Amino acid sequence: MTGALGRKIVKTYLSDGLEAAGAYPNAGSPYPKRVAKLLNEPVVFNFHEGIPAFEASKRFVLLMNPNIKPFVYLKSLDMDDLGFVCIDPFIVCKDYSVKVPAKDLSILGLKTPEYALVLSMVTVDKDPQKTTCNLLAPIILNTETCIGRQVILEESFPVRYRIWEGIAALAKG
Repeated sequence: MTGALGRKIVKTYLSDGLEAAGAYPNAGSPYPKRVAKLLNEPVVFNFHEGIPAFEASKRFVLLMNPNIKPFVYLKSLDMDDLGFVCIDPFIVCKDYSVKVPAKDLSILGLKTPEYALVLSMVTVDKDPQKTTCNLLAPIILNTETCIGRQVILEESFPVRYRIWEGIAALAKG
């Protein structure tokens, strides 16, 4: 059995959450205040199993800096030099969808999609045009329980999706 998090609901979380948090100073947002709070206050997300290859790091905070939007920073509290640049995958890939396996939904304690914040890890290249994000294994954050997990999707999304090409394609319509 697979749980589904719909694109329309999840897509808005990071982009509208940033607006609510003040990243876009002239924009209003009807989005829940809890998303803005995640970006304005140090909310600790617990990754019970860590992140693959970084299992010893289990506590992370989400940091937002308007100077690097649309990117956010997932910073470890357990390892000083560990952090991940992330992006909302829905703003870079128009056909992106997330179907979280039931096991992962259970671990996350995620009962409804409105509490899911989906992020993709970014690999920054010297040439910004070659910067990519991982669409196959997003980070899912439960904004209600503050539990996080990297989930490997069953769909065949790329591990290295070129962000700026995706944004350009979305802008063209």
